[in-house]
Amino acid sequence: MAKNYEQKTNNKESNAQSGQKKCKNKNCEEKEMSEDIIENEDCVSEEAKEKDCREEEFKESLQRLQAEFENYRKRTDASLVKVKEDGVVYAINKLLPVLDSFKSAKMLVKDEEFLKSLNLIEKQFIEGLSALNITKIEAENQIFDPRLHNAVLTGNDTTKQEDEILEVFQDGYKLDDRVIRHSVVKINKLD
Repeated sequence: MAKNYEQKTNNKESNAQSGQKKCKNKNCEEKEMSEDIIENEDCVSEEAKEKDCREEEFKESLQRLQAEFENYRKRTDASLVKVKEDGVVYAINKLLPVLDSFKSAKMLVKDEEFLKSLNLIEKQFIEGLSALNITKIEAENQIFDPRLHNAVLTGNDTTKQEDEILEVFQDGYKLDDRVIRHSVVKINKLD
């Protein structure tokens, strides 16, 4: 019996020691778990930082792409307007000599009824030019402007100002502010 008691006591002590070990092991396990949690939190925060960084990069990339596309769209729109203007200018340059010939032929017509018909056709042609924003450059009795007029002759008229246009030989035309053809004129030069 004494042996049994000793064994029980030893078992209790060993259980107590193992309990302490268990407690120690439990504390160690808790410490290890908290360290693992901290490490996991560090990993998660690093992953979150990486994710935020990637999101920021994607956002910046998207903004750059949107800006590039907007600039491309503006360049394309401007290019289309320029191509359209160039096409109109090219076509009008081909038609203006026909209008000049028409006006010259009209001066030779003696029949008043026929002349009225030609005037209506000329008016219709000019309205078509206006629909394309083509306007005649005013030159008669204007002061010479080398951006709008081409002086081929000079005259001397003391009743007119210096550089005033005395005669228009060929009408000039412009598209908005772009000169398609300069007016060919004679200007006044006072000596």
